[in-house]
Amino acid sequence: MFKKYKKIKALLENQPLLEGLDIYKVIAYDLIKVCYNQYHFSIGTFFKGFFVYNIPSNVNTRIMYSIGAYGNRKDYIEIVDYVKNEVQENDNVFLNFDILKKNIYINLKNGKIAYQSIFKLPLGYKSKLYLFLQLWFYLNLYFNLKKKDYQVKKYVAFSSIHPLEAVLTLYFKSRNTITYSLQHGLYFVYKDPIPIDAIAYDNLISDFHVAWGEYTFDEFKKYGIDEKLIKIGGYPRKIEGRNKKNERIKVQNVIVFLARKQFEQSNQKVLDILRSFENSDYKISLKLHPSLDEDYYIDISKSYGFNMVEKDQTVSTTLTNAEYDLSIAVNTTVYYESYIYYLPSLRFVDDSFFLPEGVFEDVFCDLEELKQCIKYFEEIPFREFNLKLEKKLEYLMGVGINNYKQFIT
Repeated sequence: MFKKYKKIKALLENQPLLEGLDIYKVIAYDLIKVCYNQYHFSIGTFFKGFFVYNIPSNVNTRIMYSIGAYGNRKDYIEIVDYVKNEVQENDNVFLNFDILKKNIYINLKNGKIAYQSIFKLPLGYKSKLYLFLQLWFYLNLYFNLKKKDYQVKKYVAFSSIHPLEAVLTLYFKSRNTITYSLQHGLYFVYKDPIPIDAIAYDNLISDFHVAWGEYTFDEFKKYGIDEKLIKIGGYPRKIEGRNKKNERIKVQNVIVFLARKQFEQSNQKVLDILRSFENSDYKISLKLHPSLDEDYYIDISKSYGFNMVEKDQTVSTTLTNAEYDLSIAVNTTVYYESYIYYLPSLRFVDDSFFLPEGVFEDVFCDLEELKQCIKYFEEIPFREFNLKLEKKLEYLMGVGINNYKQFIT
């Protein structure tokens, strides 16, 4: 699937610049969703070409921050707020697409450009129609921006690999504004099977990508990305309530962080393994990924004897809860964030995803391996646990590093 994406993307790369706009960079995320058959075609998609975001007419500021339309996810906004606070520049503007309204906007020229760009691609009709309508919508935003008067020294995107902020990034680059893109998870280069997440390093378009720690820097460098384009910013969340271990770990309360909907089969495998603890002294709680069906997992929890963490509770809030002794992560970087709070974490693995470098020997695929992992953490001396954890977190996650003010100001 990734090879298919790269092949079709190469066809778009040959198209000439459109007033500073690389079409393939804007549509890359939607294209990879199509190639992985993970796109959603709704009735609203048919009408997207006739709308545009109602963005401010004039902006005169030193730094502009933005975040795309992610459903106002608190954990994402936490990252932008953290960086803003660390940079300490009062002359800034924050553009949140989730709270922007859309206006009717008729521009058939943009529709023609989108049609000519997309309908020659070797894809099925439904896929081409989806990409055409998405690109038309993005072109409306780009050319509407071109009519505005934005005087901005530096632009910081939450994620410029995604379409809306890709448009903003390319617009600001055409005006010689320095552009940055933040990181909202642990980024690394995948081996087979290569998931849709590989877009994180395949579509880097900002002048600078701001990594958390040296691990991402090393991974991107090995992939062929110029190290001059990568800045190490540090872990972008305020860390409170960290408590080193001062005694051996005794596992009783377990928090399980489930993967996004794409990996629902892996989620189910983990729950079936944990069900074996139904009559034990372990207390198990589930934290859902936002893409999962809450009602379905409420029923599962009742049936399996598990508890549910409130949907709106952020990861940070969950991890600072001293109630938990162990976390289990299903294909999520919350695994690493658990260790930030000195909470040992286990990773489930199967053949549907690739695991990057870990903190401890903490991987399981069945009940017996799970029991062995729990035994390992209950037997490791707490001083050894603390020391190894701290060294790994600085390298992997940038914990203890804070360089945002240094290069964004």
